[in-house]
Amino acid sequence: PWRVATLPVVGRVLIATREIRPWEAVLVDTALVTAPDDSPVCVGCLGEVSGAVVCVRCKWPVCKEKCQDEEAHQEECQIFQRNNIVPLIEHFRHNHWLYTALAVLRVLLVKIKNTEGWKKVEHLMDHWDEREKDNQVAEAVKRMCFFFQKKCQLE
Repeated sequence: PWRVATLPVVGRVLIATREIRPWEAVLVDTALVTAPDDSPVCVGCLGEVSGAVVCVRCKWPVCKEKCQDEEAHQEECQIFQRNNIVPLIEHFRHNHWLYTALAVLRVLLVKIKNTEGWKKVEHLMDHWDEREKDNQVAEAVKRMCFFFQKKCQLE
């Protein structure tokens, strides 16, 4: 019921090739990566956290003890533990930049763990031509690179 097209500025999009009925499933997919935005959440299930329970290895907040063993958390847990990277959170309802870094890290780890998945990541559009003009975005990218290379000791 759709085709892939490329639109200027937007990039690749899906365009309906016929009338689509309300609630008709037109695409079924699974997530390549599950990741937080910039809010403190459980590193296992992305649920709400209070800080009362933390991963015994890396000390990042989890909502319940079993979440520390979720597959999605294992690689990053080793990196955070090895480099003593723990978010200092004063208010769990406020944003924290380490959760944005965690999201980026999870995508980067796809390159190591899932070569077929990484091919999909490489086909995503970054819109860098527009974003690099924003000084805040450019500075954030620089800081992320520093964080991953120096603090996480990743190449």
